[in-house]
Amino acid sequence: MFRTHRQMHPVRQLFQTTQCAICLTEYFTFGKLKMHLLRNEGCRMKWHGLRALAAPMPGLGSLVDEALLQQEDGLLPPLRAAGPHRDLQRCSDFDSFDEGLFEELALIILHATTLEELRGALHECIRQHPISWTRCRATLVELQRNLDTEAQDLGALPWRAVSNLIQRYQQPDEWPFLLTESFETTEHFANIEHIEMACGDIRLDPVAFDIPRTWGKHRIVLHAFAGRRRPGDFQFYLDRLLATCSDGVFIHAVSMDIIYDSTLGDASCRSSQKFWFWGIDQGWVVGFIGGPPCETWSKARGVEISGDHQRKGPRVIRNASELWGFAALGLKELAQVSMGNELLLFSLVCIFRLALTGGVAILEHPAEPESEEAASIWRLQIVILLTHLPGVEVLRVLQGHFGAPSPKPTHLLSLNLPNLPEALSACAVCEQPPKRSAIGLQSDGQWATAKLKEYPPALCFAFAKCFFTHLRAVPIDSHAVQADDFLSQCKTLLVQDFSVHFGKDFAG
Repeated sequence: MFRTHRQMHPVRQLFQTTQCAICLTEYFTFGKLKMHLLRNEGCRMKWHGLRALAAPMPGLGSLVDEALLQQEDGLLPPLRAAGPHRDLQRCSDFDSFDEGLFEELALIILHATTLEELRGALHECIRQHPISWTRCRATLVELQRNLDTEAQDLGALPWRAVSNLIQRYQQPDEWPFLLTESFETTEHFANIEHIEMACGDIRLDPVAFDIPRTWGKHRIVLHAFAGRRRPGDFQFYLDRLLATCSDGVFIHAVSMDIIYDSTLGDASCRSSQKFWFWGIDQGWVVGFIGGPPCETWSKARGVEISGDHQRKGPRVIRNASELWGFAALGLKELAQVSMGNELLLFSLVCIFRLALTGGVAILEHPAEPESEEAASIWRLQIVILLTHLPGVEVLRVLQGHFGAPSPKPTHLLSLNLPNLPEALSACAVCEQPPKRSAIGLQSDGQWATAKLKEYPPALCFAFAKCFFTHLRAVPIDSHAVQADDFLSQCKTLLVQDFSVHFGKDFAG
């Protein structure tokens, strides 16, 4: 924006040296200090409150900053200076909207005579402004807020129609007029091996994921593959914790499962996937928890079953060399593997998008087996890539410590939940897990692994405590667009009634 359009970020007007005047941290380069002020709202607002703006210093990529980078960066970490901190009472911040564009749009609204004329004039005005989507949207939000607050006479134009028009333009799908060229996507990968190799070669920049959170009062946790509602499940404890909370933050656990909604509850449905991805990108869905079906990955497959007749369980359909499924499968096996892959990838994309918006997540799946030939999602290159993201941690637990009827070794991939190990330790109910196995058929003809699909209550309590703590720690952003309409669309998944019915696995 600066090199092409000469638009400078106003935060560069705060500093004249490479030290933060508020926290006294020396960053050694202007670029690092600028990024600190962009992310640290406390330091930025206190410094802006001093009303001491100066001539802007060089920014990222400038010759001066590159020279400082070569001279100091890598030799010393950011260092905190000793000394008293200022007692600053007044805080303020830079305007998030573009004043020039705001004034032009306001004048257009006042002089337009018809809605069609207004729509065309707004299109042309915004087209002429080099502006980011974030700043453009903030300008439209501020414009609508002024219209709604002042409720001024707009002459021939109905005020409500103008307000609705401005609100529609705040949505990404209302911006096709900004596209000056059409782009066609091309297939970059010849096969799945090529994709795996590409994932292994990616090197992530941690700075790209350090993004400030802008959340409203409604915060949605997507509980994927939730199964039946029951006392002691994740939502049970989350709702109880929320009952004691009165800070204005509402956390909604959405039970995403086809037993509640055949469309929005179906993670394999493209329209459903787009719906949830949109909610995450908008900052409404801020959490994810779920364990993608593990029936095609389970080490229980191919194990001999004792009974009236010696036989084996369902045959193995993946291994370490063919993690996405064997090349030669029966039709039912192929459908089962394809569905398992689809649901796993949906979960991974949700977590990746949450990493971009500062969200939190837990992905649960059976622990990596000891056998080097066995299949495991933890051996997939795309999952290994995800574990390299900042804030991601992989933990190994035994669900037997939390009351499960068998040890059930489990790996948990957590995102931005640093206190999860502490919560797991505090919620364990026994030191020694049960020794018995949950492989084979039960006396009623059901698979012994079926009852392990549901997390034990103590484990659900640990998950709920972590989500509750971290989702309430972020203050409410008054400029964030609220999720009321989004919530109304997924109301069938806001489940409160308990059930005794177990859903079947894909294989029945």
